[in-house]
Amino acid sequence: GSCSDEGVLREAVSGYRALGASIAMDDFGVGRSNFDRIVSLRPDVVKIDRSVLTDAVGDRKARRMLPAIIELLHEAGAQVAIEGIESASEALLAIDSGADLLQGFHFAAPSSALPDDPLTKRILGELLRMRGGKLTAGGALAGAH
Repeated sequence: GSCSDEGVLREAVSGYRALGASIAMDDFGVGRSNFDRIVSLRPDVVKIDRSVLTDAVGDRKARRMLPAIIELLHEAGAQVAIEGIESASEALLAIDSGADLLQGFHFAAPSSALPDDPLTKRILGELLRMRGGKLTAGGALAGAH
């Protein structure tokens, strides 16, 4: 989801990091997911929005910029995921540009299933405690796309 209060966002990120969670920033390249937030939040993973990939596929200048953007994100200490990959040529472009992780229909359809591991259970338990024991599967996944 979106968050206009940067202080609240930084506190939330610190709280999840203290629980042992890794922090991922979604939709980099659109809206408020930009380099200012990278510097402020120091995410472990940055997911580059599909629109950046489609620009790179269709435009030589954008294609030359993609590896530079990824290199800057690496310099900030983040792994880089490119989302929305729908073809082999897009996957090859992402790999050639230096992306660490690839996501999209080319590889698999999305799933709403949560992982069955101790950290996920711990975070869900903390969410239940914070919400007074009221939590639905949909609520747990609302911000996890």
